[in-house]
Amino acid sequence: SLAKLLKPKFLGSYLMDALSDQLRPFGFSSEGYDYFVAISDDTGGLLQCVSSYSPPECVFSPLSAHSPPVETLYPGIELFPMGAASCHRLVLTTSTGLRCQVFAGLSGSAPSEDISLAFARDRDRLVSRLGFLGRSLLEFMEREIRSRAVGEEALEQYRELSLLQRAVINLNQSRKIQDVARALLKECQLVFPADCGMVFF
Repeated sequence: SLAKLLKPKFLGSYLMDALSDQLRPFGFSSEGYDYFVAISDDTGGLLQCVSSYSPPECVFSPLSAHSPPVETLYPGIELFPMGAASCHRLVLTTSTGLRCQVFAGLSGSAPSEDISLAFARDRDRLVSRLGFLGRSLLEFMEREIRSRAVGEEALEQYRELSLLQRAVINLNQSRKIQDVARALLKECQLVFPADCGMVFF
């Protein structure tokens, strides 16, 4: 699941660095609003948000509630429109079909007109920085998926070897083909849930 790939401890420091080093302009200073960045799953479940103010409602919206993407920035990274909200939304899709949403923009207590105006001035720069953030996050997710796949494959091979080692002990207790087949099937049923099986010699 997405929560297993993107742990809260990693996400917190990752988004904090992204906000201070990439998304927030150098020397930015304003009263009443600030930049934010958030990540949620495709149902709108918030995984992490870094913001000086409360997260805007847009970060809790499910993927199905939005119109088609405006632009594909990179393979697996799509930019979606957010209507009147002063933020951008990227949807990241891994090679296994796992999806997450990345939101970045402005929020605060200032009048919405002031926030919208500031967001409009910084829209293009923010898309470019958000695209870079999305690429690095997607690459991290793909690395984790590959690492887990290798681990699962190694575990499966270990189970098979363990099965063979246990089976050899039981197989050597008799020279009768029926006893050998029964012993092998019994060992297999300990690893692979089944009611019956067949052994071909």
